[in-house]
Amino acid sequence: SGYLDVVVPPDILNHPDQNLEENVTNEGGIITLICSATGVPKPTVQWRRENLKDIVLRIESRERQVVKTVEGEKLVLGNVHRTDMGGYLCIASNGIPPSVSKRFDVHVNCK
Repeated sequence: SGYLDVVVPPDILNHPDQNLEENVTNEGGIITLICSATGVPKPTVQWRRENLKDIVLRIESRERQVVKTVEGEKLVLGNVHRTDMGGYLCIASNGIPPSVSKRFDVHVNCK
């Protein structure tokens, strides 16, 4: 008898219903980025900004939290400013090489 442990490297799923227009909003608006991944074991998903910029999470009460990474398949950017524009990377990893990433462009229409 033997033991077989099947592992599958992470893969990021494409969401055909999520188009580029959803990554565009006016200043003060909300953008939601979704990144789903498959693999065995189940991958973790982490968000980062390109060029090691900070991710600014703004809460309705005008408080803001500045972070380098956000864990989870969904990244919600509220009360966006022009400084939030740029590339956001979704990185999926599960300990089985290689980790994979997908780039999302965020555009903010300024007044």
